[in-house]
Amino acid sequence: MANDESDLFIKCSNCGHQKVDHDASAKKDKRKCLIGKCECKTFIPDRKYYKK
Repeated sequence: MANDESDLFIKCSNCGHQKVDHDASAKKDKRKCLIGKCECKTFIPDRKYYKK
């Protein structure tokens, strides 16, 4: 599991915004983006930021 600091840099592959820009209080599959006019309704982690 990634630590909180690296979570800040994980971007959404759906809209390109960062994880912290998505509604963390919502259910995992319903984390809508909080950036202005962004239409993203679900946070999908960008795989390249995951460490194996």
